[in-house]
Amino acid sequence: MLSFPSSRRIWLARSPTDMRRGIDTLVSMVVGELGGEPRGGDCFVFVGRDQRRLKVLVWDAGGYWLCAKRLDVGTFAVPRCDDPAAVRVDLSAVRMHLLLGRHRCARCAVSQTHGALRSLCAPACWGGADTAV
Repeated sequence: MLSFPSSRRIWLARSPTDMRRGIDTLVSMVVGELGGEPRGGDCFVFVGRDQRRLKVLVWDAGGYWLCAKRLDVGTFAVPRCDDPAAVRVDLSAVRMHLLLGRHRCARCAVSQTHGALRSLCAPACWGGADTAV
């Protein structure tokens, strides 16, 4: 599993992304649509329309990393955002790990919960502490 230090911001694109996109197209999407700086060290997360595919784009010293994950069963538990005008959501490292593991707390009504991770999610749930931009 990937690690996400607290010093690195994690941005989740709100709109579904065409998972055929590669590094160059995702970089232009970060600049043009998300208003981010792709070489700033932040992580940019993109989820496909069917929520079975996810990509993470990050700049590291000499170039870009593009990590992809495709689920065989189920979908990613993408956090909700109450602001309809937001183009991205700022995720904490804990919520990113929950997203990658498809874990949500019982209040979110999605299967695949895991007791140890559920206790991390329960206080604020998915609609809580993350901020939209």
